[in-house]
Amino acid sequence: MKKKGTFTLAAAMLISSMAGCGVKKNDRAGEEIYSSGMALDSVEIYDSITANGNCKALCKISVMYPTGNALVDDSVRAWIADRLAYSYEDNSTSAFTITPELQSNVPAMVKLACDSILSSSRRDFDSMKGFGINYTFDYTIDTVYTAPSYITYCFNSYCYLGGAHGGAMFQPATFSKADGTMLTWDNTIKCDDEQAVIALIKRELANQFFTPESGWTMDEGLLVSPDSIKLPVTPPLFDDDGLVVTYQQYEISPYAVGMPSCVLPLDSIAGDLTPTARAIVMPDDSEAR
Repeated sequence: MKKKGTFTLAAAMLISSMAGCGVKKNDRAGEEIYSSGMALDSVEIYDSITANGNCKALCKISVMYPTGNALVDDSVRAWIADRLAYSYEDNSTSAFTITPELQSNVPAMVKLACDSILSSSRRDFDSMKGFGINYTFDYTIDTVYTAPSYITYCFNSYCYLGGAHGGAMFQPATFSKADGTMLTWDNTIKCDDEQAVIALIKRELANQFFTPESGWTMDEGLLVSPDSIKLPVTPPLFDDDGLVVTYQQYEISPYAVGMPSCVLPLDSIAGDLTPTARAIVMPDDSEAR
């Protein structure tokens, strides 16, 4: 049975309820959450620090994670560790060391990520003598869609480090339940069909995102020429609507436009999918072939 989840791009907010420190697991004590055959659990941590009297950092991390021992469970937990370790400041440098033991203990991983973020914030504050600023970090990792053959997760983050506004990030990941393979653009779209899919994306962006209701045309809403649009850095997301394509803030458009996105129905790109992708998101069709 398919379960359709919803995902919301992170929005600017102050977390006024985050005074002190807390770690909370699933409220339904002793009860696991099951989603299309996968056992899941959840953990939420919130903490804050104050430094130099007038600098404050607030951190909240909420994670839904698998608890089983299948290959897909291991793949999802490894991805969660990677997202948390590379979520702040320099994406080329891990905030903490990822070990097999840590990957198997998601609550400990989440706490370490929160501690690392606040420690980094404290170092920033220590260099700001006589200057007051507030930081906010709000991270959520959750399922957005589950199907018999795959599960789709997403990492939503909002980070405010001063200035006019914060920044949001949306990073999805779709995993095969059979062997834990994670879909990327390289193993989802046939190389020879990439330009055809990009042309379809541009058409659907115009039809679904840059509409009269949005107040933006493609010419007004893009920082780049439509002719130069490429596949996004955001990995492909699959749900029951099809392939969801999302561009990050500033990737092709200014901050005010947000994250341009569109949905490509599966039947419109079925012929462009690699055998790997077809086996994961269209297993019945792949077997028929």
